[in-house]
Amino acid sequence: MNTATPVNSYSWSNPVLKVKEEVEISVFDDGNEQPCYLITMNGRQWKVSETIYYILFSMDGQRTVEELQEFLHDRYSLRISKQKLEQVIELTLVRNGILEGTIATTEPPHNKMMWGKFTLLRPSVIAKLKIFIFLFHKKTLTGLSSLAVIWLAYILFAYSNTQVIGSMFSLGIKDIALCVFFIFATGLIHEFGHSIAAMSYGVAPGRIGVGVYFVMPVMFSDVTRIWRIKRHQRVIVDLAGMYLQCVFLMLSFLFNALFLHSHLLNIAILLSGFTILGNFNPFIKFDGYWVLVDYLGITEVKTVIYQLWANLFYKVLGRPAVPVLLSKGKKAVMYIYSLLTVCFFASFIRFLVESWILAFHNLSHDITALLKLTPSQVNISFAEAVRYLSDRITTYIALFFFLNLVWRFMVKKVLLQIKKKRTRVPEEVRCAVD
Repeated sequence: MNTATPVNSYSWSNPVLKVKEEVEISVFDDGNEQPCYLITMNGRQWKVSETIYYILFSMDGQRTVEELQEFLHDRYSLRISKQKLEQVIELTLVRNGILEGTIATTEPPHNKMMWGKFTLLRPSVIAKLKIFIFLFHKKTLTGLSSLAVIWLAYILFAYSNTQVIGSMFSLGIKDIALCVFFIFATGLIHEFGHSIAAMSYGVAPGRIGVGVYFVMPVMFSDVTRIWRIKRHQRVIVDLAGMYLQCVFLMLSFLFNALFLHSHLLNIAILLSGFTILGNFNPFIKFDGYWVLVDYLGITEVKTVIYQLWANLFYKVLGRPAVPVLLSKGKKAVMYIYSLLTVCFFASFIRFLVESWILAFHNLSHDITALLKLTPSQVNISFAEAVRYLSDRITTYIALFFFLNLVWRFMVKKVLLQIKKKRTRVPEEVRCAVD
C-alpha cells in the first residue's frame, strides 16, 4: 500500500523553537519610519516587520511557544495569542524552512520572463576585479560620472541613432561582426560595474551571465546580496553598470578621435553609447527599474500598486482600506508609475504580437523557399549565411519566446495536473496520515 508524508510538517509539541544557524538578520533600509529587517539564508532573502524580527531574535533554542509568548510580552510589550503566534511562525518561518527541523516548501522567486540563462563568469573570477573599487571612491565617482554624463549628452545631440545603425549595416560582414563583439565587450564592462560597486560596499558579487529577457538578448550580474546595504548605496550599485560603461566609452571615443581615427570603432562606440539609454527604462527590470525600487525603498512593486488601487475602490465602497506604509509623495509616484506602466506594456504587447506575426510569416516563407530548392541550387556563401542569420535573429528569438510561453503557461501546467492525478494518494491513506 502507498504511504505519504507531508512535505513539511512541524510539531508544536516540540520543547523548544530554534532558528537555523545559517540564518542572518540585518536592518533593511526602505526609507520608511517603521523599521523592518532582512532575513538571509542560503542565498534567499525575506523582508520582515519589526514584530517578526522580535520573534526571531527571541528564539534562543531554549523557549517553548508559551515561554516565547510570555517573553515577547515582558520584553517588547507584544500581546500575541498563542494561536496567532503559531500562525505567524508557520507562515513566515516554517514554510520557508527557517526553523530547525523544517524544510522550505516555498520556491525562490525568479523572473519568469528571463530565460535561456548561461553563466559567463563565476563569482570567484569576478572577485579579482576588486582592485578597481577605487573607481567608486566618492571624489573619483563624482568626477568621472559628471564627465560621462556630459559626453553622453554630447553624442545624443551630435549623432543620430538611426544614421549610426544605418552606417553599421552598410559595413561588410567582418566589420559588423567586429561591431557586435565590441558592443558585447562593453556590455560585459557594464556588468563589471555592478559587481565592482557591490564589492566597494563589502558585498560579495554573484555570477555574470547572458540570457533572453522577453525577446531581447541581455547580460546580467547577480547582485542580489545588496539588499542588506543602505538604500543610497543600492542606487549607486544600480547605476554603476551604466557609469563604468559610459566612462570606458568616453575614454575610447577620445582615444579614437585623437590617435586612431577609425570610422568602424566610432560606429561601435556610438552604438554602445545609445544602448545605455535603454537601461534607464523603469517599466521592465533593467537598471532604471531597480533605481526606482531602491530609491523608493519598495521591494514588492506589484503588490503595492495593487493595494493602492484596491484602497481607492474600498474607499468608494465604504470599506476600510489596507494600510500601505508609504508617504504621500511615494504613493503619488506609484500611481503615476502604474498608469505609465500600463501604457508601456500595451505598446510592448502590440510589438510582441507584431513580432510573432512577422516571425511566423518569415518562417513560412523560408520553409516554402527551402522546399522549392533543388540540390543543384543550394550554393550559399558563408557571408550570405551570416547575413541571413543576422536578418532572422529577431525572428528566431520571438519564436523561441512564444514557444517558451506556451510550454510554461499551458503544456507544463497540464502535465503537472496529469502527474498529480496519477500520484494522488487514496482517500483512506490521506485520512490516516492526517
